Amino acid sequence: MKSTYENIVIHTIIESCLHTLIGHDAMGRVIKFCATSKFGELSYTLKVFDSLPNLDTFIYNTVLRGHLQSILHGNVLVLYIYMLESFIMPNKFTFPPVIRAWCIDFAVEEGKQVHAHVLKLGFGSDSFCQNNLIHVYVNFNCLEDAKRVFDNLDKKDDVSWTTLVSGYSQWGYVDEAFGLFESMAIKNSAAWNAMIAAYVQNNMFHEAFDLSDRMSKKNVVMDNFVAASMLAVCTRLGALDKGEWIHEYVKKCGIEVDSKLATTIIDMYCKCGFLTRLLRCSMDCQVKGFPLGIA
Repeated sequence: MKSTYENIVIHTIIESCLHTLIGHDAMGRVIKFCATSKFGELSYTLKVFDSLPNLDTFIYNTVLRGHLQSILHGNVLVLYIYMLESFIMPNKFTFPPVIRAWCIDFAVEEGKQVHAHVLKLGFGSDSFCQNNLIHVYVNFNCLEDAKRVFDNLDKKDDVSWTTLVSGYSQWGYVDEAFGLFESMAIKNSAAWNAMIAAYVQNNMFHEAFDLSDRMSKKNVVMDNFVAASMLAVCTRLGALDKGEWIHEYVKKCGIEVDSKLATTIIDMYCKCGFLTRLLRCSMDCQVKGFPLGIA
């Protein structure tokens, strides 16, 4: 929430720009500041936007991003339609905010029309657009559509693979997720973490343990999210030895211990009855200022 003083300063700058004959590029920078900066104000963005006689793709893209950041998802779709009606040609930077807005509003049919535009305008091979489409189709539980976009990618990057692996597991298709994971020629840490998380989320704890052991032998580092998931499994199964190993692994690899991971570590020692380590971890976390919620 900006102070009254900050609003007055911003308002003064915008009014000055509107009453000065400055170049189109300069006005574009003003719009970018107002739309996407933490010090900006979308209402001022729209005031400048409405004052410009000649709008271009860059300005539309910036205002689309501003609406998405301001959680005005419906306005993103309306503005995109207005852009098309004004004969302003979208580019590859237009579609990610439009696709994300369609995802959040769960506008399936409208989204498929946007997908058609992506293909029609020649961005079918752009990984940034396509990865966003995979993400959205996964959220809609349209996994066949997600896989079709994935298969048609000329170059599949780490985001493409992990998004689809996570998508299959999100809807309970763990075997399909594992099959996709195994088909990766080079498995990055994000893919390993996504597959382990898939097993944990679907209560396949022994498979998660086996894969984490395999991951460790490949010298791939797990992230703090998966470490917390695996510790939760140790707690449920009473596997204190494995939990201690993961805790030591976290310290050895310098994995960031956020509040969730810290609480999971303490919860494991508490429920497994290891009071000495529980006390030591509790004191360490209090020093770091983490709020603890031990169940």
